[in-house]
Amino acid sequence: MAIAACSLVCAMPPASHAMGDDVGETYDTICCHETFWFYGEELTFECEVAEDVMYVDTVLEHYNPDIDFTHIKYLTIIPTRHVAVEDTILLGDTLFFCGDTLLDAGVYEYTLTSAAGCDSMVQLTLHTQVEEVEVEELVVSTICADEGEIALQLDHTGRLDSLAVHFELDSLPTGLHDTIVPIAEDGSVVIAYEELRAGVYKAQLTGYYHQIPLFDSETTITVQFPSSVLEYRWDDVICVLTSAYNGGYDFVAFQWYKNGQPLIGETGYYLNHPLEEDAEYTVLLTQADSTQVMSCPILLEKEEPEISVEPTLVKQRQSVRCHVPENAMVYLYDALGRMMMQEVVAHGETYLTMPSVQGVYLMKVVMQDNRERSVKIIVN
Repeated sequence: MAIAACSLVCAMPPASHAMGDDVGETYDTICCHETFWFYGEELTFECEVAEDVMYVDTVLEHYNPDIDFTHIKYLTIIPTRHVAVEDTILLGDTLFFCGDTLLDAGVYEYTLTSAAGCDSMVQLTLHTQVEEVEVEELVVSTICADEGEIALQLDHTGRLDSLAVHFELDSLPTGLHDTIVPIAEDGSVVIAYEELRAGVYKAQLTGYYHQIPLFDSETTITVQFPSSVLEYRWDDVICVLTSAYNGGYDFVAFQWYKNGQPLIGETGYYLNHPLEEDAEYTVLLTQADSTQVMSCPILLEKEEPEISVEPTLVKQRQSVRCHVPENAMVYLYDALGRMMMQEVVAHGETYLTMPSVQGVYLMKVVMQDNRERSVKIIVN
């Protein structure tokens, strides 16, 4: 293991011996390349030794003729040890070595002090390897064009930190573009766009970890039409708006669905069907290029908008309030069927002045799709 190299211990030299009568013997220990003085002489020992040698013995001798005495010094020289080790970690992991926390591959050198006080050199060559990635499942959530984001879920083994999305189209619709986004720890990916157009798009996905590509996958991303292309109208009607009001989409065919099941025979631009508040209504829309994309569900209002006329008992030239859910035509007839009034009323409330002649009148409100409602008004 590489960590063991940080715990270098050099062997200690043997203990000193007692001096004789005419010969004095002493022992000493120095480090390699260290300067040593012996009777006025400066000595340096380079000690080029093999890495497995723990120390080298050297004998020094000095004779003093004045006192007929010989000094023999047994010198132990501890060499500088050079230890080379290698280790491998997974990319993204760390290694604690000689007090440092290492993350990247490379060559790291350390100078340590042995038990004898001498230098020891350690060289660590650290390698990193990439963990293999396998994508087990790729799920694309339901995407509505008006939500402005694409959500993916990657169930995978191994490590990924970013995802590149490349759409395989020569020209992308407004708002859609290639991008690189982070991958959360749970494998979820959210790609935000300022604008999404409904359609079916082929995409090339590339997963990265530390900018290293680890997997490629092709998928189809379907962006459904927003529910805003539909309009819920009174009298149990849902209709598909025309291109002037739906964001510029042109449709040539329709198939209505309830709770994910097709409604047999309901293939017109509107659905005139008893509607249930808890049901989910969608429509499969076909464009001129034969592309078929489902709409996102429309939410039905709990209270349907109504046509209301009040009061119905008024005085001469008194106004009545007419409330309509959309622009409409209002006709007023007397008891003989003669038209007394013809007015265009806008969505919302409009006040209409009744005749100056007493009698019973019939007010007919006609919607743009020829639905109508009649109300009897008495003027006294």
